[in-house]
Amino acid sequence: MIMYNVMLVYNDYKILSKLKSLNIWGEISEFKITYEVDNVNKAYNELKKTKFDLVLADTTLEDNLLQL
Repeated sequence: MIMYNVMLVYNDYKILSKLKSLNIWGEISEFKITYEVDNVNKAYNELKKTKFDLVLADTTLEDNLLQL
């Protein structure tokens, strides 16, 4: 079975916990959370190293916006 790698990018612990607790991860959907991060810079650095099939991110992250 192929599993798809998911990155979660949220700085709100409650939302992150709720997303992780949903019954949508694993064999049921073939999506697995392989990386969690709380800011965009860490996410960007990990994206440069690792291939993810899906990234779920908080669009209101305000910390240290990327200088691309």
